[in-house]
Amino acid sequence: MKEEKIMLPGLLRGTVSAPPSKSMAHRALICAALASGVSRLYNMEASEDILATAGGLRALGAAVTPGPDYWEIRGIAAGGREAPPEADGAEARVDCNESGSTLRFLLPLFPVLGLSACFTGRGRLGARPLEPYRELLTARGLDWEQENSPFRLRVSGRLSAGEFSLPGDVSSQFVSGLCFALPLLAGDSVVRLTTELESAPYLAMTLSALREFGVEIRPRGPRVYEIPGGQRYVPRATRIEGDYSQAAFFLVAGTLGSDVTVTGLRKDSLQADTAALPLLARLGAHVRQ
Repeated sequence: MKEEKIMLPGLLRGTVSAPPSKSMAHRALICAALASGVSRLYNMEASEDILATAGGLRALGAAVTPGPDYWEIRGIAAGGREAPPEADGAEARVDCNESGSTLRFLLPLFPVLGLSACFTGRGRLGARPLEPYRELLTARGLDWEQENSPFRLRVSGRLSAGEFSLPGDVSSQFVSGLCFALPLLAGDSVVRLTTELESAPYLAMTLSALREFGVEIRPRGPRVYEIPGGQRYVPRATRIEGDYSQAAFFLVAGTLGSDVTVTGLRKDSLQADTAALPLLARLGAHVRQ
């Protein structure tokens, strides 16, 4: 007979390190993979979504090596590519698993580099909207073949610089994907939003990651982004900040009477869930940073 264990209610006490922000990890990993040298990313966590992005970047040609203390990334501009997909006309294959971030962030990179790619996935990935990308790419003569059950998307052709108009209220991930890719083109580009931007803090996180890796995007008002071409990503050693959404559970416990300290959070973080702090203060919590 198994021994019964009884859990009693009580207050928490102690210090906990916030898990790394998956949103920032995606962005730093992509920037490092596009850089012209070797980057080190500290405080990485091998979640399924991050592993999907790492696999997609390997398909792009980057060398991504996870380690116990940091991940080392040799970017495609630094000779990281071991077997160029275009060498024999082969198709790069990207298993996105169930990660919409992986799919939307990486998709524009392959046509910018003139690579054919086949994206696959599972779960509800095929139900995630992709229409803004489909309209943009097919209007520029690229081939787009999509099946949703199971999900399979083939994209081929080369994307050139220019003006890109797309809705902003579907997902900011489409804008982020273009911001990662378009600086690699020789010519200048403009991204123009036809509707209000959805999830603006996430685009702010993208622009912050790009700046850290040496890439400049010039916002011109709330809906226009100028993207100079011919830019080079600069390798970096950087630490992935803690995730405010995960930290919020422990911060709420502190609000309810526990004595909790959460480490690894940036005071100047751009994460949308930093909104938890003023909300907790309104509920009577004493927050010290």
